[in-house]
Amino acid sequence: DKNYFDANGDPLYNTDWQKEATRTSLSHNHQINIQQGDENSSIGAFINYTDQQGIVKNTDNKRVNAKMAYDSKVKDWLSTSINMTVNHTWGQYTPEDGGGQDARRTMIEMLPWLPVYEPGGAYTSSSSSSMDYGFEGMANPVSILDLQRRMQYKTQLFGNAAFTFHLADGLDLKTQLGVDNHMKDYKGYSSNTLNNISKPNGWAEITNTNVLYWQEETYLTYNKELGKHRINGMAGLSWQERVEEGNGSRTEGFTDDAYLWYNMGMGSTPSSPSSGYSNWRMNSYFLRGAYSYDNRYSATVTARYDGSSKFGANNKYAFFPSVGLAWNISNEEFFKDVKSISNLKFHTSFGLTGNSEIPSFTSISQIIAGTALLDGTRTPYGYPGNLANPDLKWETTATYDAGLEFGLFDNRLNFDVSYYNRKTTDLLLYAPI
Repeated sequence: DKNYFDANGDPLYNTDWQKEATRTSLSHNHQINIQQGDENSSIGAFINYTDQQGIVKNTDNKRVNAKMAYDSKVKDWLSTSINMTVNHTWGQYTPEDGGGQDARRTMIEMLPWLPVYEPGGAYTSSSSSSMDYGFEGMANPVSILDLQRRMQYKTQLFGNAAFTFHLADGLDLKTQLGVDNHMKDYKGYSSNTLNNISKPNGWAEITNTNVLYWQEETYLTYNKELGKHRINGMAGLSWQERVEEGNGSRTEGFTDDAYLWYNMGMGSTPSSPSSGYSNWRMNSYFLRGAYSYDNRYSATVTARYDGSSKFGANNKYAFFPSVGLAWNISNEEFFKDVKSISNLKFHTSFGLTGNSEIPSFTSISQIIAGTALLDGTRTPYGYPGNLANPDLKWETTATYDAGLEFGLFDNRLNFDVSYYNRKTTDLLLYAPI
């Protein structure tokens, strides 16, 4: 092929595709901070802007984040705390995983005797030459980075507010609310000229995801020291919820690259749109009590009563208690003369913990639904996904442990020898019927 080789068969070009597809990137960062306070309150705020170019051409990431924190002792009996953070990032990227025909791969595999552009100005591809050499169809990496757009936008809103009521000496009531919201948008377009990627149809796609999580807790704490006795306790309740929604659309068959994803109706071959929803809630009641005498003997008791919307109607809630005991032998009077052992402590505990890590709606019957092409027409279908199980319950793990901690030579050497026994019942596991 005389477009790429001379009369002697030597290549006219020697393209370094990694050099052509990458660059020396520049980044800059700017931040403003404001702080003010006195003996009863403090406030702080900052805003930051970051602009990062990618090493791969036409990739970048920009970020704006801001935070505000306010703490105040409103009255002797009331303290408040408010924190709020906003993060927004956006930028263009190229895929970095998988084995597809992306720039990350083609900058390594593309034929070096091909130039970036044809003499007429069009991008070359592995099919540009008239020679039949059996090379895999491939667009050159510069054309991919120029003609394929993948934009992502991420916004996070995170905040919490707390009120603490000082009811008496050592007795506080605290209530707090936290919110974490993640919004993700993706917009992509691939040109109808990219060989073995989106030629001849091109494609455009848009996806949106919104995840909202919130939690409210209210609990009472008590801390008291009476001579050699130290007591602390806590009792409270909490609610939390997580909601996730998403949707996506994709279409092919573009005759022109001018619209990108802004006019998906121009595509002649739309795919079936997708959407989804997931939600779970949890309600908990909890308490903890701890007692210590003279830094020698201690006991801790905890209890939780947790309820989750993921489980069946007959078993939403479960009870998880625990107890722990410890004896600090090295603080005993008879052990004072043992200088080589600086710490010797025996500890043992027994408790139950729960596991609720299963998908939402698992305990209820589900129908898998969608559409399928039948005789050129999209026809709805549906079939059972799983059967209802009103008795689905928490997975429970019982753990017993006993051990001995000891430190030697002013704790320069420390050891912990323990025995554990753990048993899980009501294992959460999918099983065919």
